[in-house]
Formats: sequence, C-alpha cells, structure tokens
Amino acid sequence: MVDNLLLNLGAGGKTLSTDEIAGADFQRMKLALGTNNLDEGTVGLSNPLPMLDGLNIARGVNSNFSHINKFGRNIDIDTVTTEDVWDGGGAWVPPTAARIHDLSSTSGNDTGAGAGAQTVFVEGLDAAGADQSETVTMAGVGNAPTANAYTMIHRMYVLAAGASGQNDGVITATAQVDGTVTAQMAVGNSQTLMAIYQVPASRTGFITGFYYGGVANNTAVVTASIWTQAVSAGSPFRLQHISGGIHQQHFFDPPLVVPAQSIIKARALSDTNNTDVFAGFDIVVAA
Repeated sequence: MVDNLLLNLGAGGKTLSTDEIAGADFQRMKLALGTNNLDEGTVGLSNPLPMLDGLNIARGVNSNFSHINKFGRNIDIDTVTTEDVWDGGGAWVPPTAARIHDLSSTSGNDTGAGAGAQTVFVEGLDAAGADQSETVTMAGVGNAPTANAYTMIHRMYVLAAGASGQNDGVITATAQVDGTVTAQMAVGNSQTLMAIYQVPASRTGFITGFYYGGVANNTAVVTASIWTQAVSAGSPFRLQHISGGIHQQHFFDPPLVVPAQSIIKARALSDTNNTDVFAGFDIVVAA
C-alpha cells in the first residue's frame, strides 16, 4: 500500500506522513512536550515521555510527590508481646504535644569536638503537622536541646563525626515535659532505625510495599504487621496488614491509602525469644 499524502495536490504542496490501512490513511504524528506556551521538545530516546514512576518520583520530577522508605530494627522480639520495630524496643509512643527534645548520648565522645557524633540532623513534624528539620550539635552525656518543637521525629542521622566516624553511644531524643523518647539511635549506626512514620498535614500517604525478616541467618518465624492511627481524640491504632514467616516482602497494588497526619508503624512477634527483627515499608506521599 502507498503511504503518505501530497497536500494541495495541484500546487505541489507538502507531503503528509501517513500509514494506509485497509484503504484509509492514518496520519503519523510526533509527540511534543510542554505546558501552555512552553515547548520542551519532541519525545524521543533523549527526551522521553515523562512518567510518574518510582524513579521519577525519587528524582523529584513532580514536586507534588515524594518517596520515603522507613526501615527499622528491634534486636529483642519475644514470643508473648508484639513490639514496635524501632531502636528503642518495646512500644513506641509519640509526645503528648509538640515538644522541644533533648538529644543526649551514653558516650562522652558524642560531642561537638569529640571523636564520635558531633552533629545530628533531625527530621520531623511541627505542631501543625508540617515538615521541619534542623542540625543539633551534640553535648555528650549532657542534653543538647532542639531549636524546634516536634510532635514527631521521623529520623535522626549523624551529619558530622570525629575520628571514630560514627556515634559512639546510644543517642536518644527525649521530649521535654513529658519525657517521651521519640527517637533513638543505636551505637555505631549513625542513623535511627525506626519503621514509624507520620503523614504530614494536607498530604496523603500511599504504602506501596512492606517487608520484614530476621537479622543474620535467623530461622525464627516472625509475625509482622502494619498499624495506623488517625490523629483524633481516642483514635486507636488499627491493624492494616499482617504477614507471617521467616521473611517476606509484600507489594500493595493498589497502594494502601493512609490519610493526612495518620501515624504508621510496623510491629512484630516471634515464635522464638530474643529474635533480632528488621522491617520496613515504602510510602509515596502526595499533595
């Protein structure tokens, strides 16, 4: 079949690219990118059609979406009581209100000019549920207060360290007034390991995956679960997903929807005492 059409046949006009199928011509077209009054070029290998996949979310292609991986570890899960998967062990609870937090270490090396952790970066939410962060200079076994008040601390990590290249002691973030340990960093990790997260205000969370297992070659059977709590008076933590086995990974398709300001945490129970358990979840946060 003959493809292409000559436009304005009598005057010898331009040739229109077509594909003739069953006697009918279908116009061949190129895709162009760009919002109103903006040409971002023709789609091709070097200028691909933008897709909101995991890679582009991680790249920040669209500022309305962000990806967060929350991973935690509890080195002593037993057979009787289900515990939260975080460095502090046992049950994690949030502060009773937005609080200044005191960062302190069990080692005197974790200080501004010391051999251990010198500064720690803190990420969390303010009283209105908005993201905030700051850098705190450590004071060893003494208290180094945050400048901001937090209702939630999502993560802490060592920003600068001395000769040891790590935090030499256990670093805790304790809320002033109510004494809640909101976050804790184990020796040498330079990072909190807490499978706990709160969706910021005016945003929605979409959990895409969940995983858990025993650290090292652990053969204990672990029952792991995801719980969420809406931030409203008297709202309980609600079971959203449960899995059991030596280790497992689960993908949510469609994703598990978590409303704004809800708290998410991973919990675990084992058939063997003193089981070292890890767990985590991936969440896309959308405006």
